[in-house]
Amino acid sequence: MRASPVTIGVLPTTVSNAPIAHCLMFYEYENVLGEDWLECVEEVFFANQQAPAVAVANLGSDRAKGKYERIKTRLRDLLRRHADKSAVDVRIDSEHAFPDDGFFPCKMRVAWSTSIGGLRHGVVALRGSASSSELTRMVECTCRPLFRKIGVAYAHAFTYPAAYGPDFYLSAVGVIPSGQSALQNKEYAERLSRWRDNTWHRRKRPSEGYLREVYPINFLMSGQIERTINGQSLKDYMTRTGTLRPCESIRGMYRWDVPDSLLEQARRDLEGTGVVLSAV
Repeated sequence: MRASPVTIGVLPTTVSNAPIAHCLMFYEYENVLGEDWLECVEEVFFANQQAPAVAVANLGSDRAKGKYERIKTRLRDLLRRHADKSAVDVRIDSEHAFPDDGFFPCKMRVAWSTSIGGLRHGVVALRGSASSSELTRMVECTCRPLFRKIGVAYAHAFTYPAAYGPDFYLSAVGVIPSGQSALQNKEYAERLSRWRDNTWHRRKRPSEGYLREVYPINFLMSGQIERTINGQSLKDYMTRTGTLRPCESIRGMYRWDVPDSLLEQARRDLEGTGVVLSAV
């Protein structure tokens, strides 16, 4: 029997018990790592008690695909040679134990790329249950090894239906899982398009004070919290709406946690200000 789509905030899913992924997405990060990406990725996997097993990389005209340990040396060389270039798209997975979820067939994925609009972005995604404590645990395990390597960044964490592929959401690409209709989740697709148009074509950047959405856990840069809206700074608003504190993992970043009870109100408050790029 086909399930009807259910909207969780602005994200798609199919049924209430659908498999989910806990995601930490990051943008406009400070450091271009080159070959050091592999050390970062391995630390993030091991911190979450997983291991990298399969890799796919497209770097300019160069390609690498296969078992991680088998192609690791080639991948390291390609990352070194393409460190300062924009055409980078790399995905590293744990073993593919969930083949029915074609867009996320693994327990864990780390992916990073550069959008057509020149925005560096990436994602850490870990399959789990719909539990806020699991999301918090994944974020705590991931933040230190990730931000220690990539430096200051805009990032956010949330749960996401695994069938839609977390890295596709990262790149604002709408995919249609098996059994779903292209007509489902219209609002979700529209928000993907707005984020893509604003960051690809209009070249708006988080460092200029913009957000993608309001998420349960948000990591912010100085340019974001210092932005003025309705006669007040975002910092003042965020301090009153949830918890805002300096990020322990890296100097120059701030963590804003928004409880479920305030999430929809925060979205309504900020979407009318032009700050949320998925809404304008």
